[in-house]
Amino acid sequence: MSRGKRALFVTLLCGSASCAAAEDHLFEEHHAHEHGVATLDVAVEAARLVLQFRSPALNLVGFEHRPRSAQDHAALSRAMEWLRNPAAQFQPSADASCRVAKSEVTPPDWDDPSGHSEFAADYEFNCQRQAALQHLDVRLLQHLDTDTRIQVRIAAPDGQHSTELTRTNTRLGLRKPSK
Repeated sequence: MSRGKRALFVTLLCGSASCAAAEDHLFEEHHAHEHGVATLDVAVEAARLVLQFRSPALNLVGFEHRPRSAQDHAALSRAMEWLRNPAAQFQPSADASCRVAKSEVTPPDWDDPSGHSEFAADYEFNCQRQAALQHLDVRLLQHLDTDTRIQVRIAAPDGQHSTELTRTNTRLGLRKPSK
């Protein structure tokens, strides 16, 4: 994510460019491409829930090269189908009455000179009752490689926090944990 997009993401949260500049460190680039790790940035602001998901292709399709076989093409099609259905992959608290407002999925750039291909997906949900938005169930984990974990950073009106999701821990609390 570019510095400009990070600033915009945080501005969505706190409503001012100065706040975005002050909080930009929250959304510093994740560690370089790491197999077995995906990332999810989450912002909760007013009636909006904004999600930015990134993952090495290996985690979703089992390879990072241009699809060669019918099996590779089928794996890519399945992954794109999952990612293009955010309502099935990410389920906000039912009482919040959230609906998908935006879904943009970018398939891997198989010609990336680094040899590391990644999926990128950006989603936005509009929620009728933001106060009821307490958690997000992340069903996407069932489609990722078994050992893949998702590193999550959350920016919400009550503060910022981070956590990690795994196949056995798929519910993301959207409120900052009390100490």
